[in-house]
Amino acid sequence: MGDFIQTIMALIVVAAIFIGLATFVGLLNRLYCQRIIQLVESGKMSDEELTKSYTMAKKNQDNTMWAIFIFSIFYKYGLKLQQRVFDTYKEAMIKRNLPL
Repeated sequence: MGDFIQTIMALIVVAAIFIGLATFVGLLNRLYCQRIIQLVESGKMSDEELTKSYTMAKKNQDNTMWAIFIFSIFYKYGLKLQQRVFDTYKEAMIKRNLPL
């Protein structure tokens, strides 16, 4: 019986560590996306960087696995955040008359 309880406790600790890391990584990704949006909206990103970032965002626009990996159970929020970054890139591309 003691081994069973130790195994359950170990699983709980591992789950807590996983949830903590997922929350931390999700927070960092959220801050990173907000910084990207600020850079694009302020016009501090060059046309070349903007085009390259737009192409990458377009390829990964609906990448559900990436959202699940980073945001775990809050993956729908991650998908919305990815879509928001993509829309920001797209608006900036249109505003600067760059080819989509």
